Parts: sequence; C-alpha cells; structure tokens
Amino acid sequence: MALSNLPIGAGRTITVSVFESDGTTPRDLTDVLLKWSASKNRPRVSPRAEIYKTTYPAGGITVTDVVGGVLTVTIDVEDVPTDPVDLCTLLRLHDYDSGGAPVATGTIDLTAGADDYAALTVTAGDISAVKVGHVLIPAGALANNTQPVTIEEIDRTAGVLKTDFLGFTAESGVSFSVFAAVPELPASSVDTLPIVRL
Repeated sequence: MALSNLPIGAGRTITVSVFESDGTTPRDLTDVLLKWSASKNRPRVSPRAEIYKTTYPAGGITVTDVVGGVLTVTIDVEDVPTDPVDLCTLLRLHDYDSGGAPVATGTIDLTAGADDYAALTVTAGDISAVKVGHVLIPAGALANNTQPVTIEEIDRTAGVLKTDFLGFTAESGVSFSVFAAVPELPASSVDTLPIVRL
C-alpha cells in the first residue's frame, strides 16, 4: 500500500490505527513503546533510517486514543529527504507490563548518548536474563531520566546496555528495573511513502 506523495520540503502528520491480529479489534496501547520509521529499500525500525520517530518525549509519535489504538506520526520538513525516493514505512510495538515482576533490577550510570545510541553502564545487578527488546525503566532524579526505553544492544562483558533514546542527562547510581517485552507485536502493514519533487 502506498501513502500519498510527500513533496520534498513539506511535512505531514500521518494517522495510524493499530489492530490486534484479527485485523478488527483495536490494539490497547497501554504500556507500549512505539517506534516508526521510513527507510530505503526495506522496512526496518532503526535510528539510522531516513525518518525515525518514537513515543519518547518529543519523539514524533503521539498516542491520541490509548484504548482505541490510534496514534499520529509527525514528519517535520527537515526529516524529508532532499531527493525523490520511495521509502518503506514500518511501525513496531514494544509491549511490557510495568506491574509485573522485573527480569532484572540494580543500578546504572546514564549517559546523554551519541552516535545514535546511549550507553547504560550497569554498576550493580545481574543482567544475564536481560534480552534485546526488553524495556528498562530508570528511576533517575530528573523527569527525562525516568523514561522507559527499549534495549537495542547488550555488551555483557562490559556490563553495558544500549538504547536509542538520546534524551538522558548524565547521572550515576540510578536504580532501574527491566521488564520482559515482545519486540514485535501486530502492527500496521508495511507501506510505501513516495518522496517526490514538485
């Protein structure tokens, strides 16, 4: 399916409805982190995609109906490639239960992040059960240091968890909990977003 053409130098807000696997029941978006991207050649959700949006603060995705499974994706003018291209769009849901039992707890040192990822250095706690796609919730002193994030990479030797959220403020000795999550749940179909020159 192709979305309507997006002219170079223009922005747009896209409304997305998310359904369960039956295709008709709205997907409840409570305790769900959302990531949307538009990339060349193949659908992938990555901060290295041509356009990348998340539900992180000011991340470009706004849930407008939590129970009804409706959200908007805001594409800013500066997000749009400057040459004509067909981009593949994909929405990924990271679902977790913050009321359930965590798979890991401990303390971490937060960094602001660079090169698309922020490193979270584990200073206390066992992360052997932590997997890519799990959701980490820090309990920092600042509001941005309490942001739930998905774990994108794990360096068990160095005790480092990586996330694509770059909005942390450097802080040491932050308590954290990690909850099991399903990296990919029923989501919107893969669409094509044509970037065109008018």
